[in-house]
Order: sequence, then C-alpha cells, then structure tokens
Amino acid sequence: MNTDSDGQVLAEHELDMLAELRSQGWEALTGWSGQHGYNGPIMHPSELVCGALAEYILSTPGTYVAVAVETEDQDDPAGWLVLRHIETAVKESK
Repeated sequence: MNTDSDGQVLAEHELDMLAELRSQGWEALTGWSGQHGYNGPIMHPSELVCGALAEYILSTPGTYVAVAVETEDQDDPAGWLVLRHIETAVKESK
C-alpha cells in the first residue's frame, strides 16, 4: 500500500486490501477508529483495543486477530486493524 502526502493510506489501496482479506476468509471491523472524519477499518497507531471495541469483541463470538498495516513508503506501520474470521462468524451464528 501507499500513502498520500499527508501519510494517509490511499483509498483504492485500502479497498484492495479489504478485498484481498475477504478472499482469504477475513473481514475487517470498521467504524471503531476515533480519527476525525474517518470511518474505515485502519486504526491509528496510538489507538487501543478498549472501551466499546473491546466490549464488542468480547460479546461477539468469533476468531479475531489484530494486524499491523504497513506501507511501501513508510518505515513505521501506518496503523493496525482488527480482523474477524468469516467462517467462524457464519458457523457460530447458526
């Protein structure tokens, strides 16, 4: 992935990443970031799994992982995201 001049992940790269993750059986949790004007899945490096996000994960069965989001043009991760395994979610909802 690449970023714009402000260090934000390019929208089309984010969409490509989400499609690739879904093809591998994972869905990204979205809407949990506190970043102003952003409702996507990538959390700022300073954000934590706590509060409402932690409560959601604990109350919603499934297999979750937190992964770093790395870009080609930055040395440090651009952020991170939480993934939920899709097959686990489908089986447990039945």
